[in-house]
Amino acid sequence: MKKTLSEVVEIVGMSRRVIQEYEEAGLSPKPDTRNKYNHLLYDDKTIQGLCKIRFYRDLGYNKEQIKAILAENDSRNAVTSRIDELIKKKEKIEAAIAVAKVSDKLGFTPLNVRSSLPFTKAMTYDMLFSMIGSICGSVFDDKECKEGYTEVLTEEDYEALAEYIEKISESFRQGFPFRDKTVQDNLKGLHHTVSKALSESIIFFSLCNLCLAPETELSEEFDELFGKGYTEYLFSAVRNYCIAYADNPADRVINDAMKSIEELEKKNYAPGSDEVRNEVRKLFEFYENIAAISPDTRLKLLNDLADAFESKGFGEQFNDDENKFARFISEAIRIFCESFDE
Repeated sequence: MKKTLSEVVEIVGMSRRVIQEYEEAGLSPKPDTRNKYNHLLYDDKTIQGLCKIRFYRDLGYNKEQIKAILAENDSRNAVTSRIDELIKKKEKIEAAIAVAKVSDKLGFTPLNVRSSLPFTKAMTYDMLFSMIGSICGSVFDDKECKEGYTEVLTEEDYEALAEYIEKISESFRQGFPFRDKTVQDNLKGLHHTVSKALSESIIFFSLCNLCLAPETELSEEFDELFGKGYTEYLFSAVRNYCIAYADNPADRVINDAMKSIEELEKKNYAPGSDEVRNEVRKLFEFYENIAAISPDTRLKLLNDLADAFESKGFGEQFNDDENKFARFISEAIRIFCESFDE
């Protein structure tokens, strides 16, 4: 049974104007029959053709490209060639969602991150974006926080943290520079207390400092409690501390493991070899030292790291235009994770 244009619009999900544009471009035949109300009538074959056009349009092809596909009757290649591009778009959208969640939670942008974390200075924007999305996204996901993270710090620990923050605020009020030894010693105590939950890693302590980035909710609260400018003072003090202790045993483990994996890749070791697996295990052990993270979440974070390495940004960071090393380490991590419970 033939359909009117209004019915076809609903069936194919394209507007009247768009359908007419495809007819004008010669991609779909114009109906030559009308009903008694003088409405154009579309037969099943024409409707099927419009559905096919809609399909290629959704894959990202323009009118000229769709015309060529239809003329060559090459639908399989047209679909196959779009799969990788659609996957990349999906990854970008997922990363954007994750970054948006983190930004919404803490109120910072990738630019805030670059100014907050010393180890991100050399990163390209793409890598920075990938890192936030892949590594930080799950950390600030409400559901995953409840299911994957456990309370480690005691009431006494929280009291100690409050005391360190108060002591630093006293230095702020007295006009001591944030690099002053007293301030930095109090930060060392604060870091040691936080490390009970997050390990001695400076990387994770730097991530905690993002909560104090300008315009975040916590920064406004701290300024109200301790005086305007205090958050910027504390933020700068923590940043200075992190730079001073960037080379630390906890983070050295992960840095050394990365270098070893890179060397093994250059020597043509397989990503599933025992040698590579031993180095990937060190990456996993880095997460194992984070007491606040449940065992299942540690494995997920390692998988998130594999996702990050598959991004364009990480390949650029390693001067790897073809993403060879990035793909190698990503595959090595996935092989480790898949065989972890075997």
